Amino acid sequence: MTINISNKELQNQVDEFLLSSPQSSLSYVKILKDGRGFDIQGKIVPAFRGRIISLNLHLIRFVGNKPEKLPNVSNDKDIPAGFKRRCDLQIMVNKQVMVLPLTATSFRNLGSFLDQLKGSGKSLDSVLTEFKTITRDGNFGAYAVVTFQEVDLASQTPQQPNLFDPMEAGPATLKSTTSSLETPTPADIWG
Repeated sequence: MTINISNKELQNQVDEFLLSSPQSSLSYVKILKDGRGFDIQGKIVPAFRGRIISLNLHLIRFVGNKPEKLPNVSNDKDIPAGFKRRCDLQIMVNKQVMVLPLTATSFRNLGSFLDQLKGSGKSLDSVLTEFKTITRDGNFGAYAVVTFQEVDLASQTPQQPNLFDPMEAGPATLKSTTSSLETPTPADIWG
């Protein structure tokens, strides 16, 4: 697995993690459909924080429970029948790499966040990001959308608890249920 990031200290942490951990240690974050937040290894959290270390934009469709992936295309007309765009974010949370699969409904928020960082001269992997969900109403009912917010580390105090860190117990207590070689089914991702 290759992860290209610009922050040297973070790159060293990622390299150390990947060398010391089996590939099956990647965990998938599920977005709860009702907008209550995320399911991270069976723990429901309203939000969480981490550093985005990679983006993987691709096309995906599920035949039964088996995913089929294709490289992304620039023109919507070139998307084969049954395929949809998806962006998998790899996020470092307390020295644990997690994958947050985003559907197109969250792309606008991600794009706005990327533009905001670019405008301030920051790279994606140089900031701590807070991930939350909000609920939107659509033609087929309500759905959850992921929001992105840079965490202002200067305003954090040492005694202030990190309310959004689902990994408070530390990486030693983590158990992965999904192999990095497996892609979760829609039910795994969306609850």
